[in-house]
Amino acid sequence: MVDDLPEILWHMSDRTGSVGIVRSQTLWASDTRYLPDTTEFSYSRGVLARVTARLASSQTGPEASWLLEVSNRIGAADEEKTLPLYAASLCAVSDLPSQWTEYASGGTGFAIGFDRAPLYETADVQQYSLGPLIYDVRKQEEHFENALLEGIELVPQMHNRRTSVNPDLLFALAVTVTTTLVKNPAYQGEHEWRLMRQQLVSGLSSRVRFREPGHIPYEPVSWRNPMTGDDALVQVLAGPNATAEAIGDMRCALDEVGLSRVPVSGSTVA
Repeated sequence: MVDDLPEILWHMSDRTGSVGIVRSQTLWASDTRYLPDTTEFSYSRGVLARVTARLASSQTGPEASWLLEVSNRIGAADEEKTLPLYAASLCAVSDLPSQWTEYASGGTGFAIGFDRAPLYETADVQQYSLGPLIYDVRKQEEHFENALLEGIELVPQMHNRRTSVNPDLLFALAVTVTTTLVKNPAYQGEHEWRLMRQQLVSGLSSRVRFREPGHIPYEPVSWRNPMTGDDALVQVLAGPNATAEAIGDMRCALDEVGLSRVPVSGSTVA
């Protein structure tokens, strides 16, 4: 329901990262193939395999074998050999103790708040999508089933047309994107949303950041609409352990990019 949509989405980072997000006027979308936690991909592929097997058993004709072939190809794909998919994480809740600990250097960093509607428009201009992750198992299965049924209907039609684009590849990419919106219900307390973009050419970004256990390619995503100049950044929350010096740095960064009106408030977490 529309009423359930959060007005503000939050991105947590340490002091250096948060100030950098403000000064650079960008979020960093990471190449998901190089993120340290790969368990979410194995989980989502498990759900996909389960739904595919169920649908294939109910189909007649070539659709059943085609479904299984595409699904097996996705499930067996080596992450490093797939096309890059860039994603930046946000949270629908601003002041979670677990988030401060995990993503904001023990609460010494900041949560940067973005107005959801302008951020959606800004992302769309840059060919990024914005949406919440799905934690409910029933909704996850419906999510995959709808994507697969759409493929059964559309892809055979595309095969009968003259086109330079491989319909099976396009569909496989679409399903791959849907897997990144499905996450283990054990993590539903994170209330995660994602900015995402599927890159259609192989290769690595020239931009690299370091995060344990290694380097992660990333791409910048502007939080200022490149067409209109409108700002999505509307609020900053200082972590429960943020120092006065860190808060001063954040205030200076906001002033430098013309966001003096944006408030910097403090966490209520003890």
